[in-house]
Amino acid sequence: MAIEREQLPELGEWDGPVFGELGVLAADEDGRVQCHVCGKHYAALGRHVVLSHELTPDAYRAIFGLRVTHGLVGPAYRSVLSRLAEHNPGLTRRWQVQRESDYATLREARRAQPSGQPWRLEAKTDPKNRAIFRELAGRAGRRIHELHRAGEWSPPGFSDARASSRKGVERLQELRADPAYRAAIGRRISRSMGGRPRVRMTCVVCGTSFEIEASQVRKGRGKTCGVDCWRENQRRGLRAYNASHPEVRRLQQDARYLQLLAALQRLPAEALDRLTGEERDVLTHYYGLAGNQVASQAEIGRRLGRGPRWVRSTLARGVDRLLGHGAERQPVPSRRGGSGAAPHPPDSTRGSGGHPEGRSATEEPAPRA
Repeated sequence: MAIEREQLPELGEWDGPVFGELGVLAADEDGRVQCHVCGKHYAALGRHVVLSHELTPDAYRAIFGLRVTHGLVGPAYRSVLSRLAEHNPGLTRRWQVQRESDYATLREARRAQPSGQPWRLEAKTDPKNRAIFRELAGRAGRRIHELHRAGEWSPPGFSDARASSRKGVERLQELRADPAYRAAIGRRISRSMGGRPRVRMTCVVCGTSFEIEASQVRKGRGKTCGVDCWRENQRRGLRAYNASHPEVRRLQQDARYLQLLAALQRLPAEALDRLTGEERDVLTHYYGLAGNQVASQAEIGRRLGRGPRWVRSTLARGVDRLLGHGAERQPVPSRRGGSGAAPHPPDSTRGSGGHPEGRSATEEPAPRA
């Protein structure tokens, strides 16, 4: 029964730094081998790569080009194992049985894999293998020359040069009539001549210098170096627009608005938890709390899909909930009024019972004189 092996990564498939040379397991003067991942030296790498780098020994060998049969131990540790084997024949037999079992497992796994597997880098750079490759290549070249002299082999291609030239000209004419081919040739010629002119710009957000095509700069682009800086630039523009809005400018000059803003800023951050979701959203955007930018009542209404009366009443309820019922009798600036002259929302000017004259519905009206 064939045994399935894990899907091993390719050579060099590692996103971090690589210490040492690929295909070589370097050792120091003390006989310890160097880890390709962290650069530290250990007597044996098998346990280290599993616990520290979450790599199996087979995956480690595949990534850094070591042979499948290459043990991840240093010369010092290998000599200790050899001495143990000499003084303990029973241990040697157990190791031999384990080695034969491992080799049998490896052979089964190799049979399960398709043929034509690439050679490991260590095997390619082995001087013995390189000598064998040169010998095989020379033997194949000599055999081809013998067949060519005997007339049994000829190089691939057209035997008639004129016929091949005529077919090449016809094919070239067909390609020249293809718009996609002409566009590809134009791009290749442009790249060979230096490509489109590029200019160096400085990001307006982070100050990083970068290159961009001059045509993009003429279109008004090239102010930022990336997506994150572009988004930050958009946020800055939005903040500048909100600060220049007529209603926002009026609010920043309104004494009553500034008085309520100072009172809200003195509250602890946990005070906003007493508000409902809608009250918190409206209040924090109108007064610029919790890191939000100041927005007008009209802008808040458009964003939430609500009318101006709902925004004013929600704003008043939020102020009363945070500052107490004494604050609800004071006028809150709105988009229709100036400093202290704006009418308070209808729902917030009522008393604790919601009566339009500011008293509870259960109170009796005062007798007229």
